[in-house]
Amino acid sequence: MKLKAIVFGVIAVMALGLSNPARATVATDVVDVYETGLDQLLPFASVTPGYVVMLEAPTTDVYNTDYWSDVAVFFSVFPENAPSLPSPDPGNYVHLYSNTPGPAQTDLSGFLPAVQNTGASFLVEDPSGVTDYIVGGDNGRLRDYKFHEGNLTPEPGTASSALLGLAGLGLVALVRRRA
Repeated sequence: MKLKAIVFGVIAVMALGLSNPARATVATDVVDVYETGLDQLLPFASVTPGYVVMLEAPTTDVYNTDYWSDVAVFFSVFPENAPSLPSPDPGNYVHLYSNTPGPAQTDLSGFLPAVQNTGASFLVEDPSGVTDYIVGGDNGRLRDYKFHEGNLTPEPGTASSALLGLAGLGLVALVRRRA
């Protein structure tokens, strides 16, 4: 009898958890954005142009660029104006600018007039080095832009070096097995 009560209790708790609308999963598209110094083509048909400013620490003075760490600029390129914009191909882009040394290093104070005039989203940078910016997308889906601090993209030779090293280890193991 005790076992039936426990099983019933577990089933009831599971049913309550599954029927809770707050626990419903929302489909999310994840996009990793790196400090490469290049425009990154987004896989979406539409994007809202604008600015996202990452702050080094919480502050009430969000327009003081001394607190800014990174600025993400979202923009669209249409065929008729493609030659005059940084990215020549039509589409939706994001460019992550940074105040840290590397390919994306920029004087972020140059963005201040645009941020003040058009508005921006302000986020406190995550200490892990990856800051999430989650917004609504198409067809009820969410978009999670993951802004990566620092130049975390592997250099072109890194993958080939890793594969060469793995192949060498495999060869050593094969030679030892035969001996």
